[in-house]
Amino acid sequence: ACTEIFMKVKMQLSIIAALVLATLVACGNQDEKVARWPTNIYEKADKSSKRVTYIQKGERVKVLKEEGQYFHVQLADSKTGYVEARATADKAIVITSDDVNLMRRPSTSSGAARTAANVKKASVAFIMESTKNEEGEWIKLVGGYSKNPVFKNFDGWVKKGYGYDDSGELVSLAIQLETAILKGETSKLEELANESAPVGDAAAGRLVELQGDTQDPLDQENETAPEAEEEQADPAPDSKDTKSNSTGTTTQPQPGAAQ
Repeated sequence: ACTEIFMKVKMQLSIIAALVLATLVACGNQDEKVARWPTNIYEKADKSSKRVTYIQKGERVKVLKEEGQYFHVQLADSKTGYVEARATADKAIVITSDDVNLMRRPSTSSGAARTAANVKKASVAFIMESTKNEEGEWIKLVGGYSKNPVFKNFDGWVKKGYGYDDSGELVSLAIQLETAILKGETSKLEELANESAPVGDAAAGRLVELQGDTQDPLDQENETAPEAEEEQADPAPDSKDTKSNSTGTTTQPQPGAAQ
C-alpha cells in the first residue's frame, strides 16, 4: 500500500514539475525586445530572405524564440518574422537627471566610462543587459549617435532605478527629439519645446543654439546700442531669418542598415 501511494505521489510531482517547466519556457518565449534603430523584419533567419516589413526605433516586439543571431518575433499587428538580435535591446529609457554616473564596468571603483560626458538629459538609451553584485543592481546602457550634434554615442554601466524613465510616451518624444535635431527640423523642435522636461528643455535649448549659429557675424559686430537706434537712419537688413526647414520625409531603411 505504501509503495502504491509513493508511486502516485511521485507521478503527481512529475506532472507538476512538467507543468512548471512548460510555464517557464512559455514565459521565456514571451520576452519583449525593442528596436535600437529602424530595422527590417525578414521572412527567415537570413537577411537575404524576403523582407516582411520593418520596425521603427523604439518599437517593441515579442520574442517567440531565438535562432542563432536572429529572434523570431511577433509585432503589434500580429505579423511575425525575424529580426537581427544585434538590432534589439531589452528596453528603451530616457535619461532624466544630470547625476547619472556612467561607469566602465558594474562597479563604482571601475572609473567613469570614456563616453560618460555624452550622457545628457533627454538622451535615449537602451538597456542591453543587467547584473547584480555586492554594490547592488546594474544595467548596461548604449545610446546616442555619432552624427547627432547633441546626443553623441555613449556606452557603460549605471546603477539600476535612478536617473531615467522608461515610460513609452517619453521614449517616443525623446526619439522624435533626436530625429529633429539630426535633421535640423526647427518646426518640430518648436513643437517639442512645448513638452515637459526633459524633452521640452532640450528642444528649447537646441533652438537657441540654432538661432545663434544662423546669425551673421558681421551683424553681431555692427549691432547698434539700444540708445543709438534712433540715430541709425538706414538699418542694415536682418539676416537672422535665413534658416531652412527639413520636410521630415520618412524613408524605409535598407536591409541590414544600422546606426
